[in-house]
Amino acid sequence: VCSIAVITAVSLIGILVFRADVSLLLVFIAFLIFYVMLPGVLIIGTLGIRAAHLSTDLVRCFFTGFALNILLYYLNVLTGADLLLLITGPVLSVLCIVRFVRSRPQNIAGRVREVFADTPASFFIFAALVFLYSALTTQYTYIAPDSSAFSYIKLDFAYHAGVVNALTDSYPPLDPWVDGLSIHYHFFTEMLMSIPAKLFGLPPEEIIMSGTPYLVAPVLSTSLYSFFREFSGRSERAGLYCLAFHLS
Repeated sequence: VCSIAVITAVSLIGILVFRADVSLLLVFIAFLIFYVMLPGVLIIGTLGIRAAHLSTDLVRCFFTGFALNILLYYLNVLTGADLLLLITGPVLSVLCIVRFVRSRPQNIAGRVREVFADTPASFFIFAALVFLYSALTTQYTYIAPDSSAFSYIKLDFAYHAGVVNALTDSYPPLDPWVDGLSIHYHFFTEMLMSIPAKLFGLPPEEIIMSGTPYLVAPVLSTSLYSFFREFSGRSERAGLYCLAFHLS
């Protein structure tokens, strides 16, 4: 409960103090759910791949959806078919929901309680701290330009925003720093972020500065927790290992 309160407070500060665009956040989160996560859930579920713990299933589903979007991006580059990029995620999400409903799951609330009971409090503290740290390095250093004449963006994040912006228009993306040079590496996350920018007209710099915590925090915290559960000899200490790793 305390971790959820911290995450909520961090989000509200970003919106009320640093003027994060609520509509942008809602569209970006919806993109992560309906274009990335649910299609990944459908693919992993159809393949019948199951892990010992929900955290590993979530990580597999996310990165499967991630890979799907990268594939769709390249298909869009080759064919110019924006419609394929636009409708594939929603269609697969609908199929995922239909598949879930037709499976007639029993006692969903009980299963959710079991997952929470099996997940240590240290994990939720770790997840809240990752979200806070991500916000401190992105949103909490940036006020939306529409709200302030003194908006500032760090050089590194401006570079990433430039790559996202370039990926919305062409491939390979042009280097935002060196005229005429193309970038051929280190940009798959920017490629993922360029899709909502391309489809829904979201400003790349606001995706980077406001949307990053909502992508990084759940993916990093769940991935690291899954890693320690799967590979450590004392899986019940996975949350503590995550917390120690973060605090170090």
